[in-house]
Amino acid sequence: EDTRDTDTLKNAFQIVSRSKSFIVFAPSADDKASWMAALGDAISACKTRIKQHQVSTTLHRSSSSTEVRTDTAAGDGAEGGNSIGEAPVWVPDKHVVQCGLCSDSFTLLKRRHHCRACGACICGSCSTQRVHFKELGKVRVCDKCFAVYKDRDRALNDSR
Repeated sequence: EDTRDTDTLKNAFQIVSRSKSFIVFAPSADDKASWMAALGDAISACKTRIKQHQVSTTLHRSSSSTEVRTDTAAGDGAEGGNSIGEAPVWVPDKHVVQCGLCSDSFTLLKRRHHCRACGACICGSCSTQRVHFKELGKVRVCDKCFAVYKDRDRALNDSR
């Protein structure tokens, strides 16, 4: 994803995936355009290979007929938990001087933590909870995201 230039972020773009997301800084605007094009081409090539793999069929023989099944996805093997989708881009530490929730300043003793759900930089007092994600296991989240996931879990349980 392209990122607009600001005073502190020049020639930057984001790489976003399910397992890790981050900001990349290119030395120049031309390099940024070239890198983004090369990554776009590589992603397209990977998607094509994945589609070709997914279309491969598996024959299943039963006693009276042959069934053809198209496998579209392998299970992740994780039981229960939330799905995070794409990993959030973490706010870089050097750009944050205070907690994103309570606005307390970070010090040598009041450390920065990153919410694994939204990427915000928060203090320990504002990130006291953990949420289980299929992709990451049980990880630290800010209290604001915890409330969202807690309400989502409650709604799922009530509908069952």
